[in-house]
Amino acid sequence: MNAATLNVCTGDFCNADCPFCISKLTGRRFLRQSPRWESKLVNACRYATMSGAKTAIITGKLEPTYQNCPHRLFRVIKCLAEHFPVVEIQTNGILLNRECLGQMADAGLTTVSLSAVSPLLEPNLILSENYRDPAETAADCVAVGLLVRLSVVATKQHCLTVGQAMQQVRQAKKLGFAQVTFREMGLPSGSLDSLPPAGAKVVQWITDNKVSLAELQKHLGENYQQLLPAFPWGAMVFGVEGVSVCLTDCLSPPRTKEFRYLIYDRDGHLRYMWDRPEAVIF
Repeated sequence: MNAATLNVCTGDFCNADCPFCISKLTGRRFLRQSPRWESKLVNACRYATMSGAKTAIITGKLEPTYQNCPHRLFRVIKCLAEHFPVVEIQTNGILLNRECLGQMADAGLTTVSLSAVSPLLEPNLILSENYRDPAETAADCVAVGLLVRLSVVATKQHCLTVGQAMQQVRQAKKLGFAQVTFREMGLPSGSLDSLPPAGAKVVQWITDNKVSLAELQKHLGENYQQLLPAFPWGAMVFGVEGVSVCLTDCLSPPRTKEFRYLIYDRDGHLRYMWDRPEAVIF
């Protein structure tokens, strides 16, 4: 098994209510954290590096910066930095500030991926009324030497046309984002029957608001240089006016022997699929 990344699930709460939250559909969102979670993290790191992973991503079905133990996140970053050259955190950014980001950089963090629907503040208020201005987050990341990426969930409101998407890229560049990832929304494989009300609401929102990235991909392919060959799971990266632009989707199952990720879950088990609890390695 070859794996591109190790996804490390941490965080005890979520301080946003994203209408497209796929975690409400794939289950185990509030999985109890194992008391041996930190000690077994080393095993997950070893397995992932032996499988070829060079990047660790701190993520999860909850907000990874929202911790019962405020020092645990820094311990996790330090552990990951001992095994991986690239350590990234995927976050909504609500709890971030320059001091916190500086401490995470000192611990070994290299990259911040900010989850959003736009580089501007107002559109992101649908995620949380307390959403932090992306301009402030980008400025703070740059000030402490972190690479900052804008991870945009593509919606009809903001990415319906190629022109809207390109405007987002240019706005993000002005704010200091080095990379922009556009994520096409989708639904997980398998039956969606008997979903709880929150899950059914997400399905309806995604169905009503999803947008295809096919036209944007065509535009980028015809007008800009593709920087890397397409990844086995379909992601493509282009150089666009000084910004790296990636096109991908929100939840891709493995398609070849090259796995997109390994997942170290909150229960202390290592898996290779988000939505299948039986896809366990240890």
